[in-house]
Amino acid sequence: MAEVTFEVVVKYLVQERSYPSQLENPMTEEEMLFLGKGLVVNYDDLSIDKVGKDGEIKISWNAETDKFDYVAKKWEGYEQYLQNGSSIRGKQHHIENVFELGLPVVFKRIAKLRKEKLIENLTNQAIKDDIFNAFEHSYEPYAFQVDPGFFFPRLKNEPDYFIRPCSKETKTWLLEMRKRKKFVFLMTSSNADFAKYILSKIFVDEKTGQPENYWKYFDICLADARKPYFFTMDSEFYTLKQDYADAPTSRLATDRWFSQGNHKTLVEFFKSHLKWSQHKQLEVCYFGDSSKSDVLSARKVASWYPVYLLEELNLKTGGTLDEADEKILSNGPWETVPLEETPLYQEAFKHAALVTPMIESISSLPLDHKFTEKIFIS
Repeated sequence: MAEVTFEVVVKYLVQERSYPSQLENPMTEEEMLFLGKGLVVNYDDLSIDKVGKDGEIKISWNAETDKFDYVAKKWEGYEQYLQNGSSIRGKQHHIENVFELGLPVVFKRIAKLRKEKLIENLTNQAIKDDIFNAFEHSYEPYAFQVDPGFFFPRLKNEPDYFIRPCSKETKTWLLEMRKRKKFVFLMTSSNADFAKYILSKIFVDEKTGQPENYWKYFDICLADARKPYFFTMDSEFYTLKQDYADAPTSRLATDRWFSQGNHKTLVEFFKSHLKWSQHKQLEVCYFGDSSKSDVLSARKVASWYPVYLLEELNLKTGGTLDEADEKILSNGPWETVPLEETPLYQEAFKHAALVTPMIESISSLPLDHKFTEKIFIS
């Protein structure tokens, strides 16, 4: 997936902004090692930093020299990151999810084009604007239906390459939760049309290969949740019309899709549906793979119990990883600062109730299993 999100940017730069064509050549194995979560890309000078858990930049890649520096200095976005998990907007990009993962190689290739005097007239501001526009072009809310950009068309053409069906154990786990009167909800920042497409690919009948009715597994589904703002703002919920927000509503219902919204209204709905005492604390467990969007605000603002899905933990077991995955998830030239020593990991570990590679790592366990450590690797 990281290779595709890299293509989203470089194909836009070449085909829509007339950058040199070699920019969109496939990523090499060496370049894959240049990727990693916890990196900070800087738009002012196109440098890339790896920050330690104390907020100091431990290693920095210089775009002009194409070399690494090891002089420690304070990361200017550190205090802001501790507050809400974000970097300095418009100036830096702290990489923490797969959709951003290809940016370091984009920077590295642009630096090479500059050195070869092929894009001399482009300022860093212009490059930043073009990169931002590349993301917007491919990931706008309506993009899944009309297929602009390069992400959704590629995904639709090769779904089996990118999407793996849920295991039988995970489906049984979800059904068992509902059987025990747990309220199971799906919440995503993706638009409903894309979310429904993914659901049709991951919930399939093992015998026929046909999509199952995903409502067997969920009580309610929420799209376009706009995390972390779902936790930090009081946005209204919306009903949907043809998978897009239609009318604001304060009344939620089971077996239906809604969009946007906020955690307070959702929890009140949970309490009402479960006939929960208003004076009794309701415990909400939420699974997500974004430290900023799924863990920090969910815990610090909503007092939920987030489970952080950190795919890199698979490196410790080798499970479910192919050779390309291992290269992308490894630290490569950034190995002097392993992921465990970054603010990304430290803050997620601090605020998560559990850290595990993926849902399938725990779905074979009994629902009443007691975890004795915060990190669980099956």
